[in-house]
Amino acid sequence: MSLISMHGAWLSFSDAPLLDNAELHIEDNERVCLVGRNGAGKSTLMKILNREQGLDDGRIIYEQDLIVARLQQDPPRNVAGTVYDFVAEGIAEQAAYLKAYHDVSHQVMTDPSDKNLNELARLQEQLDNLGLWQLDSPH
Repeated sequence: MSLISMHGAWLSFSDAPLLDNAELHIEDNERVCLVGRNGAGKSTLMKILNREQGLDDGRIIYEQDLIVARLQQDPPRNVAGTVYDFVAEGIAEQAAYLKAYHDVSHQVMTDPSDKNLNELARLQEQLDNLGLWQLDSPH
């Protein structure tokens, strides 16, 4: 089964449709690249796949428990923190565990106390339960 399947998609903002009976299938482990001129609908398609924009007609089927995340084309100017922090915001719950693991693993380097080691073990288990250690995971 495809991770994402779009069938008979139709979307128009004017007389000329942006999507006209479009089909799209994204398979597991597939790499996808969107290329097109300005105004061709690349960002709109990403919004549709991320459930931020609806279709006028057609349907999209997502694999169960699939998480889709999208970064804005241009990061907001008032963003504080690292690139890691900004990217991690796209996967909120998972990012919280990944960031906590990242932070605690750095603390363990300077303070390998039982408290920090136990917290690191707890976070590792949570990441494992969410399937975030698996490279082929749909997460």
